This record gives sequence, C-alpha cells and structure tokens, in this order.
Amino acid sequence: MNETVFIRTMEQGSTNVAGMLLPHYASLGITEQEMMIVFHIEAFQKEGVTFPTPEQFAGRMSLTEQAIVGALRSLLQREVVQILESESEEGIRSEAFSLTPVWKKLYHHLNKEEKKANRGTRQDEEAALYRTFEEEFARPLSPMETETLSMWLDHDAYDPPLIRQALKEAVLSGKMHFRYIDRILFDWQKQGVRTVQQAQAKGRQVRMQARRPTSSTQSEQPKSKNVPLYNWLEQ
Repeated sequence: MNETVFIRTMEQGSTNVAGMLLPHYASLGITEQEMMIVFHIEAFQKEGVTFPTPEQFAGRMSLTEQAIVGALRSLLQREVVQILESESEEGIRSEAFSLTPVWKKLYHHLNKEEKKANRGTRQDEEAALYRTFEEEFARPLSPMETETLSMWLDHDAYDPPLIRQALKEAVLSGKMHFRYIDRILFDWQKQGVRTVQQAQAKGRQVRMQARRPTSSTQSEQPKSKNVPLYNWLEQ
C-alpha cells in the first residue's frame, strides 16, 4: 500500500485508527495527552465537527482548556496535526483540523519497521543458507566459495530459496561444485525461473530428458562413443 492509499484509508475510517496508532505513538514522539487529543479530533470529525474548540475538547476530557490549547499548539508546531483553511462560494472562511500529517508519520514509521523486519528475516535466511552448504559439502566453505555465495546473494540478487534449490539439483546430479551450481542459477535466470516451484519443475524436466532413450540414429553410433547425460555446464 502506497502512502496516498494509506492516508486515504485512515481518513475514511476504513480501518481501526486506535489499533493502528496506539502501538506506535510513543515512537512518533506523541505523549499520552496529545494522543487523546488526536483521538478526539478524529471522533469530532466523524460527528461532522471539523474544528472543535478547546471548550468542546474540555467537555470530553479531564484536561483544562489551557492544557488543551498547549497540547494543540505542540501538535501543530511538530506537524503532527495541521489546520486547513477554506473559503466557500459565499466568501465565508472556515478552518478544520487535519490528521494527514500524523498518518504520514505513521506510514513512514511502519514502512521503516517493515524494512527492518525484512532485513532481519533476510539475514536469518542467508545464515541458514551458508549452514546448508557446509552440511551438504561436509566441510567449512573456502574463502572463494564464501565469496561466490555472497556474490549470488548481493550482486546477482538470487533469492536464498532458489540458491538452495540449485544446490539440491547439484546433489541429485552428483556434481557438487560451485561452478556447476552457478551455471544452474545462470540458466534459470535466462529462462525466467524465479520461484522454487518453477525451479523444481525445470529440474524434473531436465532429469526426464536425461533418462529418455536415445534415438535410432544415436543407437547406430559406434558403441565406443558414450552419449553424455544432460549437463547444465553445456547449456
């Protein structure tokens, strides 16, 4: 969801505003009193009151009007809330509170948290991938192998699950070396293979071709010439 859609969703009340904002308001630098002001602005808006007075706020809160004015001033200065001015066709000017700034702050905060979580997940996947390689090779990876694996992840941007599937193909083919795995990944990239499911299907197809009986023309070849099995390296 992009920023515009997120803000529109929040302003239309299509989601639980309290549920979205409560876990994160402290991270946004909003105090408890200010948070209640924001909630009341949102509640007033639903009632059609776009610019409630300090007196109206005080009628619903335990704060004094002076404290409410101070909280509103702080929210405005820190651009958590803003005041929009408009003029009707009759020339009547009006003002309204807008919560768009706080929704923008919340959107960017959630986006940042999501990226942080994704980085953590990615790091866990990569660490598990290194361990899988060492288990399959039954030894620690050499510096060159470690660098190659790092290149696949960072430079070539292969997904860890796809690299793991290429390793499985190498194991099934009995060709346990990095050059062979690199060729598999390169061929998959050229053929538009992007998911593990696509890679598994491609692997089954390759093995079926390798087991397919040779043609009559090939059977007439001198017996001294062996027909090679399918090899990723020759593609």
